[in-house]
Amino acid sequence: MNERVNDIDDRVTNLEVFTGSLDDRLLKTENMMQGMQTKLAEHTAQSAQTESTVLKESSKQKEMTQKLLDYVLEDKTALREGKQYNRQQMWILLGKIGGAGGIAYVLFELFQRAVTGS
Repeated sequence: MNERVNDIDDRVTNLEVFTGSLDDRLLKTENMMQGMQTKLAEHTAQSAQTESTVLKESSKQKEMTQKLLDYVLEDKTALREGKQYNRQQMWILLGKIGGAGGIAYVLFELFQRAVTGS
């Protein structure tokens, strides 16, 4: 009987050691899982930050491209408007000279001076 009690005590001791070993393994596994969750959270935050940066830079690049396009188109538009304005001014000047009888008057005066000799 005494031997049986000792045998049970040995079994209980072995079981306690084994259970302690399992508890240690479980604790290590939980710590490892917690570390992995922390790393995952860090990577998720980094990924969100990277995405935000990419979106900001993309927006800036789009804005700069639009400004460049506007500048190029505005420059060409201004050039076209300038040429059109010059043509309009030329026709206005010719209209004033011809419409006021300026050329006819100058020709008449030259003809009159040539005839009269003065």
